[in-house]
Amino acid sequence: TLCILYQQQNMTFSLYKYYVGEWETTAQFGDVNNDGEDDIIFFKENPYTIEVYLNRGGLFYDHPDETLTFNTTMFLDYVLDFDLDGWIDLMLFDTNIRTIYYLKNIDGVFKNENLYPVLKTRYPFGCVYYCKIDSDDYWDIVQLNDGYGPYYNSNETYLWFAKGPLLYNTQPDYILHPGWNPYHAVFTDFNQDARTDIAILNWGTYYHCGVEGHGYNLTIFYQHGDGHFNVHPDLSLPVEHYTSPVEIGDLNHDGLDDIIVVEHNITIYFQYWPEWKIPPNVTLPDDFSVEFPARVSIKVRYEENFGKVIKYQWVEDDGPQMLNVTEDSFYLNFTPSSPGVYSISIRVEDEYHFQSEWNEINVTVFPNKPPEVKEEYILLQMEEGGSCRINLTSAVWDPDEALSFRILKEVEGILISEEKPGVFSVLPERDLNGMYNITFLCEDPFSNTVFINVTLNITPIPDQPRILTVNGKRIVGGGYFNIREGETLWLNFSVDDPDLKWEGDTLTLQASWGRFRIDGLSAELSASQRDVGIHTVVFNVTDRFGLSDGVKITIEVINVNDPPILIVTGIKERINLSEPLTVHFNESYDPDGDLLMFSLRIDNGSRMAVGDHFTLRFASAGVHVVEIMAKDPYGGVSSAEYRITVVGVVEAGGADSGMNRVNRWATIAIPFIVSAVLVCLLYIFFLKRRNSYRDEE
Repeated sequence: TLCILYQQQNMTFSLYKYYVGEWETTAQFGDVNNDGEDDIIFFKENPYTIEVYLNRGGLFYDHPDETLTFNTTMFLDYVLDFDLDGWIDLMLFDTNIRTIYYLKNIDGVFKNENLYPVLKTRYPFGCVYYCKIDSDDYWDIVQLNDGYGPYYNSNETYLWFAKGPLLYNTQPDYILHPGWNPYHAVFTDFNQDARTDIAILNWGTYYHCGVEGHGYNLTIFYQHGDGHFNVHPDLSLPVEHYTSPVEIGDLNHDGLDDIIVVEHNITIYFQYWPEWKIPPNVTLPDDFSVEFPARVSIKVRYEENFGKVIKYQWVEDDGPQMLNVTEDSFYLNFTPSSPGVYSISIRVEDEYHFQSEWNEINVTVFPNKPPEVKEEYILLQMEEGGSCRINLTSAVWDPDEALSFRILKEVEGILISEEKPGVFSVLPERDLNGMYNITFLCEDPFSNTVFINVTLNITPIPDQPRILTVNGKRIVGGGYFNIREGETLWLNFSVDDPDLKWEGDTLTLQASWGRFRIDGLSAELSASQRDVGIHTVVFNVTDRFGLSDGVKITIEVINVNDPPILIVTGIKERINLSEPLTVHFNESYDPDGDLLMFSLRIDNGSRMAVGDHFTLRFASAGVHVVEIMAKDPYGGVSSAEYRITVVGVVEAGGADSGMNRVNRWATIAIPFIVSAVLVCLLYIFFLKRRNSYRDEE
């Protein structure tokens, strides 16, 4: 029989009874058909049946509006809108196969074909609760092992967090240890931190402030962060034996949920913290992240209130294994074993055993990454002949690892050496200039590498060219070369100019004497008679910047005697017998400038000296051979031979014949006679001068 007590206006109740049959063990309420009236859902054990009685304005039929029968040990757990579609659904639990089922409500009707398995649990017995624990809007599942059957003395409570409507992991997200044999739980925000906490009633062994105890007790788990709990209870309250299920409510209107348990008498636990019993306060830094495998250091701060802190406890709630753990009252240090999220909690206890809440911090250890390049391209300016320093430590950043640097490829002409890690000295060769690319490789201990490109701009400083040798000989203070007239002199200059190698410089050779022909760094002199003598020549080598070097060289052109140049005018090939022939040599000259002497020979006769001209009258007709010769003082000779035809008849013994001979003799003899007289006069003059000097002495 279902009995309903309807409350009246005068604080009295009216009793209504409805016969519902046998073996009804559970009744739950909910608006099945969404008409605004709470309906009744019955559960029967023999057979396993669900019956729905619809509410018709506070009245119910004496028979169910809907009946569903199951062929297995199915129990009704909860009536809730599990799939969030606006219709209340049923959650059932099959103890034989340890499976939670979901019976979907379709337009106010339940049917067996709408029964779906949700989750398979470990224990066939125990209490299963549905509540919203974390911050999403989905129904989470909590299962207690109540300690009956083969699972006696279990101390495990499972938490499954919904990943979506009716979506759960196959394994529990949390395993709590409230003590042995938990059998009832309630859910509320005990500490007013906007998070749902859990209170579990159990019988058997329990833990309080780290001390093991025995008997019935109520354990409380505070939620630390979104869906995070410590595996052991934060608070334990001893209760009497055979305590009934626990309930909660704010009984004294102080804004805190109080606890009601039914022992032999009703016991109320008012929740409060007297001012003189304030536990220590614990402060952890905000969640942070580091790069693997950097060592992690967490500093905790706590404030002592009523008593002195005597105990602290670090607990790793979740995450990979911590290695090389060291801890004290202020620090926790560890080396992460792998990347991941390390969830760590701490709680402190004072001398009066008042404990702080668990404070949790999440340390995210992300995989090792290559060093971060802040400056991928670096431009350095320097002058030719100088040096500079490259500091790569500011161009690459890695928060927790030592970096090594090395040059990827040597650059010709530049000496690069590492002074200290990341700092390189750069020393170019003398006179090196231009743009040069240098690539450095940066590597961390895990072989992660990055590249840094450095462009070195060396501004040129022009260098003065320097003449080293002339024709392979070093010139110191001046040089000397000589050639003979008619020969050719080559002067080859070797010049040192560093700009030629690196800058493509051009050199120009110049000579102060224009007789030299310049070809690159060579000078050519073809000596002639006019070049005879000693000449001082300055040679200058000038680059494109106007810088030059000079050398003074003495050039001696040695004379080579040249034969005279004989030029004869007035000669005739044919004349009359009585016709005079006047011949001139005054246009003749000696290339060396020497004084010339002329001679004449007729018909292979004796050679006669003549001046720069002469006149002939031939005594007989016929062909006469006239040879004229010019001679310089050094034996240089030039001669010319002419054949002259003389025509005409002369009477034998006639006056004309005698006169002709006289004239010819006179013409030839007179110059010799005059020369002899002059020589005699000069000789007499010198004799008189010598005698006068002797008389004076």
